[in-house]
Amino acid sequence: MIIPMNLPLTKTDGPIICDVSAEKGGVGKTTLANFLRDYGLEGGLSVYMIRIESRRILPTPAPGETLIHSEDFVEAQERVGGSASLFEPVEAILKKAKASSGIVVIDWGAGLTSHRLKVYTETGLDLWLAAEGIRGLSFVVTTREVDVMEQAARNLASMRTVAPGLMPVLVLNELQGHFQITEETMGVQGKVFEKTLMAAAQEAPIIKLPLIGAKGWQPFHSAGMNMRDVLRLDPSQLAKRIGRSDFTTRSCVSHVSKWWHDSTEELEKVLSFRTEEIAQ
Repeated sequence: MIIPMNLPLTKTDGPIICDVSAEKGGVGKTTLANFLRDYGLEGGLSVYMIRIESRRILPTPAPGETLIHSEDFVEAQERVGGSASLFEPVEAILKKAKASSGIVVIDWGAGLTSHRLKVYTETGLDLWLAAEGIRGLSFVVTTREVDVMEQAARNLASMRTVAPGLMPVLVLNELQGHFQITEETMGVQGKVFEKTLMAAAQEAPIIKLPLIGAKGWQPFHSAGMNMRDVLRLDPSQLAKRIGRSDFTTRSCVSHVSKWWHDSTEELEKVLSFRTEEIAQ
């Protein structure tokens, strides 16, 4: 039996698993996963981050994160339990999240859709989550690029078959342009958006992520900082960390703060953990 999902969610609705995926890289998938992590932490939740990525891209896990290398899926075919055997650490983490009413974020690397579907089929993940009382959200990220929208549509359709208990959420990332499509601007992109992507979305909640420009975020990213760091630290301290002037740093902070605010408003259409406003 699938647990019904009421929207928006509240802190009392935990534990929750947030599955984030996109077939193509560079569409903002990991940005969203990190935002979900930071958002949960700001709400006082226990957050468990799981990365599934190639060893070439992410050789070692960050502190406090669990890493599964995509290359291991090939080797796992010879193990008892196949690909599903790689998800044993995930099961343990989900049980921790259940005990703490926390949130688990799974960040799937680009190009791993087939492995993702295979694992969820073999494990019966959505049925297991329902039995454990853990709610599930599957965030499918797309930009306005035609191939990415088509991939997202297939992803949504496949997940409804493989794991119908994971509630799909379509994420429109404005990285490659906005989605305010009119008859005058329809073109090929508009037709794919309307006839393919929206048709696949059906009744799924839809949120939009505003563009966060490289000029505003890159200095902090290069310094190994996350958005919570940026929004919490004094601008003068930040200026020293990133080696920029106070004026430039304040401008960058303003850019990141607006992205956080606008993205939070979108996210809270389907997910609400926040108990107090973050200082900006």
